[in-house]
Amino acid sequence: MRTTFPIAMVDDDEDDRLMTARAWESLGYGHELIEFGDGDVFLNYMTSDDGTSTNGRPGLVLLDLNMPRIDGWEVLRRLKASAATRAIPVIVLTTSHRSSDVGKTYDLGAAAFVTKPATYTELATAVRHLATFWLDECIIP
Repeated sequence: MRTTFPIAMVDDDEDDRLMTARAWESLGYGHELIEFGDGDVFLNYMTSDDGTSTNGRPGLVLLDLNMPRIDGWEVLRRLKASAATRAIPVIVLTTSHRSSDVGKTYDLGAAAFVTKPATYTELATAVRHLATFWLDECIIP
């Protein structure tokens, strides 16, 4: 029996959140997708003032890199620096394909780096592959 947990999506682009959410929902896994348009809001959701979790912790995070206020690299750095959140797999889902961005995100502890496809059909295919791997094949703490 598969465990159901929330999946967080952190991306400042509303259209990207909408298309990704539509693709995830079409797969029928039943995981709630919690959307955040900003890294700061997401980090506040994840922790209280004393650094402990205050909400249903996501089992998986989809993270954009280029966001205002707190970017994806800083979100990733903070998640991986905390014992309470470091085991959560973070999939970087971004428009970048620069090798320096890939290397930096893996150095910070990302579980995967995926460049966002240009069309909805390609995005839906990428999301299906991610779901198949992370939700069917992997055991997530």
